Amino acid sequence: MTTERGRQVRERLLGAASELIAEVGWGAVSTRMLAERAGVGPGLVHYHYPSLNALLNEAALATMRAVAERTAEQLEGTDPGPGLEMMLAALDVYPGDDPVSALFVEAYLAAGRDDDLRDGITALLERFRAPLTDWLRAGGVADPEATARVLASALDGVMLHRTLDPRLGAETVGPVLRRLLVPAPVGAGEGSERRAARACGHRGCRDRRAVPGAAPGPARMAGGRGRAGAWPATTGVHDRLLRSWLRRGRADGVGSTPARTGPPLHRGLPRGRARP
Repeated sequence: MTTERGRQVRERLLGAASELIAEVGWGAVSTRMLAERAGVGPGLVHYHYPSLNALLNEAALATMRAVAERTAEQLEGTDPGPGLEMMLAALDVYPGDDPVSALFVEAYLAAGRDDDLRDGITALLERFRAPLTDWLRAGGVADPEATARVLASALDGVMLHRTLDPRLGAETVGPVLRRLLVPAPVGAGEGSERRAARACGHRGCRDRRAVPGAAPGPARMAGGRGRAGAWPATTGVHDRLLRSWLRRGRADGVGSTPARTGPPLHRGLPRGRARP
């Protein structure tokens, strides 16, 4: 059999398998039934595929991959809100009583009994979540990776549940899913900076206390304790806190060079290790 002839036979077998999965159910598809629908001899099924189940798996995954790719295409060049609406509109093509929706339901049921199919669907979902995560991150959505997982699961669930509830269209689902697209809070990095300051015990602040505006001592700049660069990430928050404290001191008539027993420099920092 020539390469082109073989490719055509495989395409016909995959198309027939997709149709039959939706029509009669995964477990009811037989080799003879599939060969008749494809218009080929039963022997060709096992000539091209090691087993009937391998053929059904490939057919189901090809259909699911096509739906995922068409849905992901809606994200290109869009912000989170409009992009979500376009994705939901693309899924509205499958109202729940169509062959593709039926195939999704059958594939998920079969995946519970077939490790190869389960692994294939898992890999497909991972490939779908990757561009979804990038799109959410570019749109400034908080925690894009976790949001992508939840959003992908929700979209998948909507498609499955439409078989039971056709009312789950874009107009119903859209307002709820838009609540997931929460922008990242302004200044979200400050939390990690403060956590870094707490982790170092504010030693940098102690070094800066005696001489306002002076750079940290050589040991601290080198990281102290013999570790180069141990605290560079905390320098910014230390500087801001020190300047703020000095401004408050001058406003209260306190001298420009505070004593070590002066105002509580660490009052505004999260509780952590004991103050030096």
